[in-house]
Amino acid sequence: MIEKPNLDIQKDKAEEERRIELSIFLKHCREGLKREDYKNLPLKKRTRSKGLSRTEVAHLAGISVDWYTWLEQGRPIRPSLDLVRRIANAFNLSNPEERHLTTLAGYQDVLKTEEEYDTHILRRLTQRLGDAPSIVLKKNWHIIYQNKAANKIFGSWSDIEEKNKNLLYLFFTASIFTESLRQWEWHAKVTIRQYRAIYAENIGDLEFKNIIKGLSEKSVQFRNWWMEADVLGRDDGRKEFDHPSLGYLAYDYTILKPAERNDIEMITFIPIAK
Repeated sequence: MIEKPNLDIQKDKAEEERRIELSIFLKHCREGLKREDYKNLPLKKRTRSKGLSRTEVAHLAGISVDWYTWLEQGRPIRPSLDLVRRIANAFNLSNPEERHLTTLAGYQDVLKTEEEYDTHILRRLTQRLGDAPSIVLKKNWHIIYQNKAANKIFGSWSDIEEKNKNLLYLFFTASIFTESLRQWEWHAKVTIRQYRAIYAENIGDLEFKNIIKGLSEKSVQFRNWWMEADVLGRDDGRKEFDHPSLGYLAYDYTILKPAERNDIEMITFIPIAK
């Protein structure tokens, strides 16, 4: 009789190995840090130890020293995803490195399903763009995130149903576009042609179908222009607004995509001096 392997024992061994790998990786990252790359670190006596101390890493990440120490020691604890990301930010990890850290911390399933992780680099980038309105979109143009500058120009969309927080839908229903965007009709037709090309790559996707169906019921103009069946590729361009409270605004805009994702993009509007 062949004895079946004890799956619980195998699982425990795998967890122990994962914690060891996490411990090794955290120590490696910490010892590779340089104090001169960080501001506002407390002064410390000169030592021969490499990199930063555990206390300094905990300070930079905004977490307790005990929690960081336990993680680096490979203890059987379960850190939150937020805590793991704080450590990644403190280490200034690259995208692949942060994926590795997040996986070792036990969140490999989250990486497959949570959009926030896929867009966190773009989110951080948009936050640093100051007065350049920036919007992060899914492949169907559903708005994942926009920075404060975009909120100021376009609104936060807080009163819009989640299913309608879509750039195509808003282009035909929000007054900031239909009333304030100069040459709106021309831009709207270009937008439809670009979206049709994207839709062709995602035929059968229920989210795309719902967006088109809902907008066709809401906007006669969209319904009529959608039937024309012309297509265009995505490109950079310029948009000018007569904003109801800020007056004339002009932007050059460009579209960026992360190297590892073809289904997420960021649109950034660069202000043009008056």
